[in-house]
This record gives sequence, C-alpha cells and structure tokens, in this order.
Amino acid sequence: MRLGIIAAAVIAGVAAAAPASATASFRIVTLETKAPVALVAVTHAGTTTTDFSCLSFQNTDARTANHVRFRFIYYDKTGTRVGGDVFDRKGSFSTGSLVEGYNPKTALAHIENCAEIHFPHQGIALAAAYVESVNFADGTTWATAPFPIPDHLRTKPAPQGVATATPGPPHPSATP
Repeated sequence: MRLGIIAAAVIAGVAAAAPASATASFRIVTLETKAPVALVAVTHAGTTTTDFSCLSFQNTDARTANHVRFRFIYYDKTGTRVGGDVFDRKGSFSTGSLVEGYNPKTALAHIENCAEIHFPHQGIALAAAYVESVNFADGTTWATAPFPIPDHLRTKPAPQGVATATPGPPHPSATP
C-alpha cells in the first residue's frame, strides 16, 4: 500500500511539469485472444525518453491465476513490425478479481502493473497488446499462439470495439 501512495505522490508531483511523450501520437489497441484473463484497459503515459503502459486485467476463469504474461507488438507508420515487449505479472489473482493498473478517478498508478515500453529507433505508430499466457495455481497453463495483427488495425483508426489507450499520468521518473 505504501508503494502505491508513494507512486501517486511522485506522479502528482511531476504531472504538471512533465514533458509530453515523444510518442504521443501512437495508438494502443487491445486484442482479444479468448484468454481466461481479460485485458480490461491499457493506460499509456511517459516522458520524452521513457514511456510505460499500465495494465488493468481481470481473472474470468474459475481457477486462481498466479502468472499472467502480456505481449506488446510495435508497428511503425508503414505497418512494419519494429519490435515488442513482454510484461510478466506474478501474484495470486482469484476468480473475478480486478487488478488495476491505473485509476483515473484517484490518479493512482499501481507501478507493479506497469510495463516500460522500449522504443525501437523507427518509432511506433501502433502498439498491440494482448494476454499471451496464464499459469494457474493448480499447475495448468493457458497460452495463445502468436498471430499477425490484422492490416486494418495497423493502417486505419481503431474500429468499434477495439480499445485505444487512455491518457494517463507521466512516468514516475519524469523530472520537472
């Protein structure tokens, strides 16, 4: 709890003076993989050199999850894949539990649910995020096969039903 309060204070302290993200124009879309853990929201924030995405997710399975792996795939403005990141979140996530990355009502970022984005030199026009795998407390695992991002997501605005990132706080390491 103390870490969350400290993170909120750091974020609040730099919110007004932080520079805009160097990649403010890129979109994040969430992709449905029929995972037993639903990716509820991805909130993007950052500075001119570092960006991060906070993930909110919910266990929709009857089993308790203890490790969720998220994958980010990055595309440049031509639709070429230019990189990606993996974010692993370990813990005990019971059925129906909502794990919050960022709460816009309280302006609180839960840092343990935030992943740093490592930008390729080409820059990013689109980041696609999805649940790649889930390990359960009973020893079973769910995983999706890698899949290509549909062309319409890379070249056009996000269609209805595809979430885009909501603006979030600046990165906690931002300096005024």
